[in-house]
Amino acid sequence: MPDRFFIDSSVMANYLLIKLLAIDEKIPNDRIKEEVFKEKITPGLKRAYSSYELIEKIKELKKPKMFFTSSLALSETISVVYDNYILSHMKKERIPIKYFFQYKEYIRMPSRYLSRVAKEAISFYLEIKNKITFTEDSFIQLVTELISKFKCDTHDSFLLGQAWRKKCNYFVTTDKRLKDKLKKRKKPKLIYPQEALNFLKK
Repeated sequence: MPDRFFIDSSVMANYLLIKLLAIDEKIPNDRIKEEVFKEKITPGLKRAYSSYELIEKIKELKKPKMFFTSSLALSETISVVYDNYILSHMKKERIPIKYFFQYKEYIRMPSRYLSRVAKEAISFYLEIKNKITFTEDSFIQLVTELISKFKCDTHDSFLLGQAWRKKCNYFVTTDKRLKDKLKKRKKPKLIYPQEALNFLKK
């Protein structure tokens, strides 16, 4: 059986964040890598670039039947973008990070920014829906094991259960904490976006 990859929400969120920041800064697609690596846009985005590059590579594939994700992962992506907006706002206002959850209750995205995020998220979905297969069923026995034995969060366990159900060899994520928790599990093997890119370049 050929290799199969499940794309985690962290990978899609990195892609969307870079895309949104490039739009904000009016950076053309062919200059995104150069600007991200200068860290001119936002410090720390360099680590996220392999996620962006992986999704761009998947979009180019003629027969991309080896990639999977789910609506839950896509929904979580929007949540990450929203949290990133809150963090940026807090940084600008010099509000300590320890107040994140209290602050999150009070701040609202401006409707202009909200509509742009929605537009980019819809555009992203339309671009990938024929390239990445969406799966909605999960493997409950594995979910139970991941929660109870490996102490994984419910949403991570559910997504890993979906990857298992689709017989994915690999679960592509940027979540080091999750990767460390599951280093003893053989399938699906957790890999970073750069490792998935290396498979595509073979």
